[in-house]
Amino acid sequence: MDGKFQRTQLCICCRRLCSSQRGSRMSCDNSWRRRVVSYQWYFRRCLGDDTCDSQYVQYHLSSPHTGTDRNDEVVGQTSRILQKNNMMIHHSIGFKPDHQLYNKVSKPLRFTAAELWNPEDAPADIDRVLRECVVNRLPVYIFFPLDLSAEQVPADRLKERIDLSFPSNVANETAALQAISQKLSESKQPALFVDYLTCLYSRDSARVLADKLKIPVFSAIMSKGVIDEDHPNYVGVYNGGLNFPGISEAMNASDLIIALGWWPADTNTSFFSRNMPEDRRITMANDHVVVWKSHAQIQM
Repeated sequence: MDGKFQRTQLCICCRRLCSSQRGSRMSCDNSWRRRVVSYQWYFRRCLGDDTCDSQYVQYHLSSPHTGTDRNDEVVGQTSRILQKNNMMIHHSIGFKPDHQLYNKVSKPLRFTAAELWNPEDAPADIDRVLRECVVNRLPVYIFFPLDLSAEQVPADRLKERIDLSFPSNVANETAALQAISQKLSESKQPALFVDYLTCLYSRDSARVLADKLKIPVFSAIMSKGVIDEDHPNYVGVYNGGLNFPGISEAMNASDLIIALGWWPADTNTSFFSRNMPEDRRITMANDHVVVWKSHAQIQM
């Protein structure tokens, strides 16, 4: 396929490989459904199945809450000439409307965005945003002026998958591992607490860690199922002040708690009623570790 199609079009969402011979042009009047299907095809091609939960909408249908409910949103905007001249288009606001208003509204609710404008920069910008979406598991936006659908860009970037590797700081990772190992060796009754962020970043790693440590394992209410309930060291779900008999007592007896994938939200802590003080807790989030009051950056 890559040998037959040397160029690809931005038409039908981002950098979809053209379905006809090289040099053909695709109309920007394709249906929204066709754009969505092609967009999902592109994700599978470059990222793999089930990597992002995506949505493609017209700019006036894009609402702030939508971006928080899914990983990525592609927003079809008015053409660049209409934006430059502040033309009054249906669903716009005012006589000389700012067509980037919906873009600005979404800023506090997104991790990053690709504001597509020049076809030369679009492929790299799209790849950058998709990578941030997958690595950070946070909402991103791609703003797509509709006249870009007639532009063509080289298809070279489609030959390689996007680099989804995590950044690494060897010095900080080494310091964190040494601190954790020291606390474990000093502990008389350690416990592993598997929290919600493991569902997003490290399910398999959490299971391997539970097998190797051979210490009591607890789950949060939002991470139930990450560790098999038939695991020989599994104690149960610890939910702050609301637990089955014996769960709180077993957790409180621990002198060291390794909190893996820490997520202290109200719905996950029985409204902040966890008894897990910092002076006996190692907190491991998606991008850092806190060992008592000592802080080191480490990617899970």
